[in-house]
Amino acid sequence: MRILEQLRSRSPSSPLRLKTFALMAGFVFGQQVLANTNCTDSIIALTKGTDYSTEDFSKIDELFRDSPHFFTPLVRDGHNIFTTHFNSPIWAEIFPRETVLTVFGNFEGSIRAEELSKLLNSIKDSQQFSNISDTESARSLVSEKIQALLDLSAPRSQISDRAAQFLQSPNPDTLKRAVGEKTLDEVSLLVHGGDFRNPTPESLMGRYLEESNAKKIIRGFPSDVEETSALGPEKLAVAISTSNGSGELFQKYFYQPEFLYHYHTPSQGTLYFLHHGLNGNYARYTSAMDASRPSEGTILPMILLSSKEAERARLYFSLGMADQNLSKLPWEFSNYCAKGGYTSCTHWWGEMPLGEDLVDSYRFPGNADRWAGNATSEAPQEAPLQAIDPNSENFLQKATISSNDGLVWKDTAARSAERVQALARSVWKAPGNKQLWEMLGLRDGLDAGELANPGWVARDMTGKTDASRVPIVFVYRASPDEELTADFPTHVSAH
Repeated sequence: MRILEQLRSRSPSSPLRLKTFALMAGFVFGQQVLANTNCTDSIIALTKGTDYSTEDFSKIDELFRDSPHFFTPLVRDGHNIFTTHFNSPIWAEIFPRETVLTVFGNFEGSIRAEELSKLLNSIKDSQQFSNISDTESARSLVSEKIQALLDLSAPRSQISDRAAQFLQSPNPDTLKRAVGEKTLDEVSLLVHGGDFRNPTPESLMGRYLEESNAKKIIRGFPSDVEETSALGPEKLAVAISTSNGSGELFQKYFYQPEFLYHYHTPSQGTLYFLHHGLNGNYARYTSAMDASRPSEGTILPMILLSSKEAERARLYFSLGMADQNLSKLPWEFSNYCAKGGYTSCTHWWGEMPLGEDLVDSYRFPGNADRWAGNATSEAPQEAPLQAIDPNSENFLQKATISSNDGLVWKDTAARSAERVQALARSVWKAPGNKQLWEMLGLRDGLDAGELANPGWVARDMTGKTDASRVPIVFVYRASPDEELTADFPTHVSAH
């Protein structure tokens, strides 16, 4: 029985209905939830007082029929606000029901759905909202709130046009852009204004540098561990101090989902990453990030993603929250892809399927060194992708989680498995999304097994990628006054 059929069978005010909705909601992100050990109670608390009409459930059920119920508390709240407060003819003209529910109902677009929820909340909570009686006033309020929402998430030169385009032609595409969807080129423009060497004052980096007085330098980084080779492409190295509040400014400007970081601490032994304000390892989110506390010498190479790529990163790390091997070892699904040589804490980094382009095969390192032995030979492994059979015994067994680690909630194994299986099919597709190594131009590093070692990952991210994808490297410094030199140590250790 589908989730919404069960919910409709309960009375609107039933505590059991609320608890059932919370238990079956899916994966939730955000600091306030990840910090709790009892996530089920957190979801129930966040859904108290929430009600949905039979008509609303029917519409959502239609949208979600072939995909898992990926509601986060913020998305549920936004949907409830929309159906409760935006149902008059004036608001229906500005926010057509089909348009809004399409964005809320896109399983692979939960980040944009959350931003839409923020927009609707800001409109509803404004002083003008209750007095709106004409379309012109409503449109003016919406334009104001869209522009405020986009202040940190769209290039300033585009903000007013994005609002105007949505109001002129409200459809799912213009609405997603009104709540921050960006191409890779637009992400670059947002970050540095078009030239990473000279960030514009209105770019995120320009604003960060102005407010933090952070030190910066243009430099290349070595492309081998011994640091004997010629330097790689130039990047902008920027300091974050642990003592002057620049960590909080880093959080303000650079926790956006389109920014993916290798979070490399000195002499790192297990690869850690930072994405959308969350730390993680082993291909999964693990905790909220505190930008003010990393050790001195930590570096964060910043990978730029388009908004669609950022959504896929979230899906990938979410799948790892259910079971890290579902993200790390796709060849465990029978006949899906070639079998790579590593099963380690790091090899998955270059193998993540994030790109917008689709490919017919995935490439993995073979048994490239003494830490690899999972493949059939030393040569790189590549084979055509085969669509996962959702009914195969292998898939059903692999994509069924058997324990609750505090980040995934489940009421019965069958329902939990249904969500995880749908998530796995969304991540591992045929054709599949381009792997990260290919997005970054690191084929040689992948084949050599370099992306299976966190030190080599740090070296390749800084020394072998170009500025279109990795324009900036953040560096933690103890003193805000300490200058960055062209040869500051990166504390990269590899074997």
